Amino acid sequence: MSKYVIGKLERKTTSTGKNMIKAELLDEHGSATVEQDVAIWDSFPNFAGLKEADTVEGELVVKQNGEYRNISLYPPKSSTTGNFGANRGGFGAKLMETKQNNIRQSQESKELSIKIASSMNGAVNLAIAEKDTSPDNILKWRRWIWENWDCKDTDFEPFPSEPSKVEFNTTGTADAEAEYNQM
Repeated sequence: MSKYVIGKLERKTTSTGKNMIKAELLDEHGSATVEQDVAIWDSFPNFAGLKEADTVEGELVVKQNGEYRNISLYPPKSSTTGNFGANRGGFGAKLMETKQNNIRQSQESKELSIKIASSMNGAVNLAIAEKDTSPDNILKWRRWIWENWDCKDTDFEPFPSEPSKVEFNTTGTADAEAEYNQM
């Protein structure tokens, strides 16, 4: 990007109704002509307020159309256009932070959903095993599962060292759990 000083200028309307300025651009110090008949289009920042001796910053683009040479001044590109997320302190970083927060919230919600569904399912299965599917018995087992959910994998061995020592009673009730825990 370069800085220019506007020399002479003339406001025009194209045959298609678009507003433009035909300007002489001087160097940054305003002492030497860089280009003449440069088109500055109405999308240029502060287009309506541009006047002689104003300093503008932009990129000169030359387009050759047969024997005609068209020169336009385009404003500097903003930091959020072009390479998406290249401006790490801007929009891309904020977008990534929002995405991370959404993923974290989703994971927390997922864990709670699994805990709710699994504790109910486990409680019903235990109540069926005891042949007592009353709401009180299901809630008893659900409370027990809920309160013991956050066990560490080091709290219990995955398999007893001597499986033959585990004896379950014939009813399959909670007494079997007590017998297992005494090992």
